[in-house]
Amino acid sequence: MRNARAVIDWPTLGPRALAWLRAEVPQRHTLRNILVDCEAALGARLRHGRLSDWLNQSATLRAEWVAIKRTLGTGDATGTGPYAPTGASASSSLVPGGPSLDDFMLAKRREGCKICALPEDIRQMLTAGAKKYTRPELIDWLDKGHGVVLTVADFTAHAGRH
Repeated sequence: MRNARAVIDWPTLGPRALAWLRAEVPQRHTLRNILVDCEAALGARLRHGRLSDWLNQSATLRAEWVAIKRTLGTGDATGTGPYAPTGASASSSLVPGGPSLDDFMLAKRREGCKICALPEDIRQMLTAGAKKYTRPELIDWLDKGHGVVLTVADFTAHAGRH
């Protein structure tokens, strides 16, 4: 059983884990169980998810872990191995300056939403005011104060979509 209260020597274990990940990730085609395998290879007895927490604790570590993940399936740490994407290195993004997957999916969910189409300052007031005002009151405020005509159904669709 893993000791949840054990003190981990991250200054020693951390660089060893990063080195192991740099060498192992390019050889794999999936990240499934990679952190568990890393813990086992290093003989670390960590609480579940602790290595992931450590990799995401600072911008520097997070950036290094992202760079390592980009070498997935490339065959080597340079991103130029036999499985590297054609015409691009694994360390480059698909479209320079393109939206992240999360941003793209958020924008897709917001398409056609009348609440999301409102200016940012009004949306923030609606969010803050929703705690103490009813939807009909908010609708009346939008109509009379800002000339925006919405219905209760628009609020329901917004809340149900994202």
